[in-house]
Amino acid sequence: MCKFMPWILATTLLSGCAIFPQTESALLTNGNKSEPMCFSENKNLVETRIKEYLAHCYKADFVSVSATSGYNLNYRIAETKNSDITTYSVYSPSGSSKGYFLNIKIDENDKSCATSVNVVAFNVFWEDNFQKIKSSVKGLEVSCPM
Repeated sequence: MCKFMPWILATTLLSGCAIFPQTESALLTNGNKSEPMCFSENKNLVETRIKEYLAHCYKADFVSVSATSGYNLNYRIAETKNSDITTYSVYSPSGSSKGYFLNIKIDENDKSCATSVNVVAFNVFWEDNFQKIKSSVKGLEVSCPM
């Protein structure tokens, strides 16, 4: 029994790392929410800057681990638009489903500011995007969080 304990522990820990929201609604329900961000810029400019940030940081990429091995990062961005709200979701295909990591809602109907942005992140590591998104909307150069 003792020789199987490390395997049981390792399997449990690794399987816990692979659990991520498989639907956008699960991310919105269980994710870490940012404080609402309020911008004086118009919605089109905010959308453009956020879209540029996402396209720069979350694209398909190959990460080399050694001279002979590595892994693919296969992030995708889904955009949903209606008259008042634009939503961007960062997800990755995983087997027969998707893993959702980031949701950004851009709204121009908030009366207290020209454009409001609300972000939901999968976990504390993805929360790095909160400040990066705010800085990119302000027109600052930002580095990718991962």
